[in-house]
Amino acid sequence: ENLDVSIQELESNKLEDLGLSFGNYVEIKAKLNYYIPLSEEVTQIFRIHAAHKFGYEQGFLHAYNIGGVNEVITHQMEFIGLKEFAIISPSIFSAQVGWQRKLSRRFLTSLAFQAGYYDFDPGRISSFSTDNFLFGGGASLGYLSMVGPIQITFGYSPYTNRIVGYFNLGWSF
Repeated sequence: ENLDVSIQELESNKLEDLGLSFGNYVEIKAKLNYYIPLSEEVTQIFRIHAAHKFGYEQGFLHAYNIGGVNEVITHQMEFIGLKEFAIISPSIFSAQVGWQRKLSRRFLTSLAFQAGYYDFDPGRISSFSTDNFLFGGGASLGYLSMVGPIQITFGYSPYTNRIVGYFNLGWSF
């Protein structure tokens, strides 16, 4: 009898019974990248990423995937030192400063630091918590090969307290 009750509840086709809601929400997302050539070999990089979903109640279904070095999936917000899907949240604000140096015609290196805050509600000041601050940093070595750019990056964030590695083939850095 208990088995029948469970099957009947799952067959109700009401996703709300499972805690999933598909109400309307408004999404605001911006990614600003600014590059300043300091010399022929060195470029300074500034990045600001901000996103928030107002009225969002869908759990993880369309939330932002925070982590990774390059955007490779929809709703991803890159954060150095975190692997993809390290944090899933309906809101994120982050700022990054970095430098890229050309070592030779084909080799480049870069260093970047990033800080951010996630899972906030701008309409409720009480929702802000120091637990939601993020910090990360990383260093990369890139090679411009004939088949496309190749890059290896090592990053660290106190959020995970571990060094993570990334291998990139084909995306510009």
